[in-house]
Amino acid sequence: MRSIKVRNPEIEILNLSESFFSLFRSTGNEDFFVIGRALRRAANKLYRQFLRINKEKEVNLRFLNVVR
Repeated sequence: MRSIKVRNPEIEILNLSESFFSLFRSTGNEDFFVIGRALRRAANKLYRQFLRINKEKEVNLRFLNVVR
């Protein structure tokens, strides 16, 4: 239900991944790093899909962008 109301879900997921990376740095638990990496990959994949669907979407420098 929450994802329906979120304007940019890829940014939400990227923020979550950064939170897991900070948990990894503070605790040293490798599980947090694995989760953060998976979330970051998912956020980048969503971002690329949204760009492909909507050509007018603004480019966000926090994501990996394809060089054209």
